[in-house]
Amino acid sequence: MSSITKKRVEATIMFCDIMNFTTLFDDKDPEEAFVFANYVLKTLSNVVTKCGGTVDKFMGDGLLAHFGVNSPNSDHAMKACYCSLKLLDEIWKINCNRYILNQIIISLGIGIHSGEIVFGKIEAGTYNEFSVFGDVVNTASRIERMTRFFSVDILVSQTTYDLCKNNLDFFKIGDTTLKGKKGKHTLFWLVPTNLIKNKL
Repeated sequence: MSSITKKRVEATIMFCDIMNFTTLFDDKDPEEAFVFANYVLKTLSNVVTKCGGTVDKFMGDGLLAHFGVNSPNSDHAMKACYCSLKLLDEIWKINCNRYILNQIIISLGIGIHSGEIVFGKIEAGTYNEFSVFGDVVNTASRIERMTRFFSVDILVSQTTYDLCKNNLDFFKIGDTTLKGKKGKHTLFWLVPTNLIKNKL
């Protein structure tokens, strides 16, 4: 495996996961789970694109997206936060239909972190892939997992909060330990009321 091309850039990484997806479909036909996941992830990825982000990859019942990589800009964190709120809005619409059909509603867990990442092309035999790498990516993934622990939908890091605090409302969760990461990390909940306040 060798790196072909790469660049360093300040960007924002977003991990988005459909919570309890396995539990929702553990007694269903695998094809039903596939069709539903495909529909939801396609819907969410369209939102990411419209918000100026890029879907890096799909991971089972979730996705990894980045902002400010393909088109470097200073408002990558704001775009990621706005996007996460729009994702919640789309899930609300999906859940309205599921509720009418007497189906279990779904929820999202979203983790966002900003900082310097490396974007590059990795080649492994006949397989090639462009992706993002670095501690920022790993930390964003760990932050997303904490949404279950704190029972919230969107958590952001201190770095992302500092870049967006003048334009969006947050609730400070506090300092916590992230799996596999040293020290304490301050996390903030991006509250859903921003949907109304910003008329998203």
